[in-house]
Amino acid sequence: CDELKEDGRKCYMQISGIKLPKMDFGLFSKSDPYLQIFRQSNQSWIKIYQTEVIPKTLNPRWKPITLKVADMCGGDEKRRILFRVWDHDKVGSHDLIGEFQLTLGDIKQGSRFGLRRPKKKKDKNYGHLEFSEAKHYRDANFLDYIRGGME
Repeated sequence: CDELKEDGRKCYMQISGIKLPKMDFGLFSKSDPYLQIFRQSNQSWIKIYQTEVIPKTLNPRWKPITLKVADMCGGDEKRRILFRVWDHDKVGSHDLIGEFQLTLGDIKQGSRFGLRRPKKKKDKNYGHLEFSEAKHYRDANFLDYIRGGME
């Protein structure tokens, strides 16, 4: 069982997909991408967030995401975080576009990561995800307000 260290730290991210592959069939087809974020837990992954589906695009820009650092990595900044992008299908199973792993420290404004597919060519990217905005911050708690008033 993972112990989550709650310390008020949060991570704000604005994530966009760049040049994702066409996953739907047809001459003018695109993809209907959505993003999932997972925390590493022993030998498995626990889903902590899922975005909305953005229909018919190869360059999605999802709504901004704010997650607690404790939910992302249990306070361990070296723990891996998995980002996985899917193509939503109305009928049948959804198709994996690609994924990558990083740590909390890798999440920086302007950073871009290639999407890979497990069991496929290791050197091929299936589009990219870009953190157009990223910041780490700490919410003030009641004691912080008290201390601030005493100085």
